[in-house]
Amino acid sequence: MKRTPSVAALCCLALLACPALDADTNSIQVEGPDLPPAVGSAVIEINSRSTFLRINAEITAKDAKPIDLAQLGLKTGDWIQLDVLGEFCYSDGEMPEDVKVMNGVFSSSARLLPADQLNRVVGAVDVSQEVGTPPTMYGNYATDIPQDFAIAATKIQIPAGARYLFVAPPDIFYSDNVDPDGNFALRITVL
Repeated sequence: MKRTPSVAALCCLALLACPALDADTNSIQVEGPDLPPAVGSAVIEINSRSTFLRINAEITAKDAKPIDLAQLGLKTGDWIQLDVLGEFCYSDGEMPEDVKVMNGVFSSSARLLPADQLNRVVGAVDVSQEVGTPPTMYGNYATDIPQDFAIAATKIQIPAGARYLFVAPPDIFYSDNVDPDGNFALRITVL
């Protein structure tokens, strides 16, 4: 199987997006075949105030941007590794910049519903690795959806029907998150 176009696309994106940074080495692997060594990667900057989860009473929170898997040369059935790079801090910098958590959800659509909706990701695709998320700080509204999964050196196969990937830190209030050195990012590596 020839992978030259996807590797080239990933390498170009990696060079433009941001430099490689240290990542956690904890690994979760989905059931599947023995995985070959990595052949290319891309680094995508993530806004620590962005989310695909429900929010309430947020002023500066943002919608998570969909990552177009096809644009990276990826497709259903490809094995990838997702790594959290860098860190951010909660509470407008009053706490240390040491938060290295991220969740993801695959989707068939790039569309997000309004921020007050529980199931905002239109076309969310389940990967059977659900992670729980706490309710909103204000209003105590549920945020947990069954299709999202934790990202921490996660090796995963792109599920059938997935065209996009949304990623965001799990949080109860996004508007006060800050990333002073701008290094919070996701690395996608083709395996």
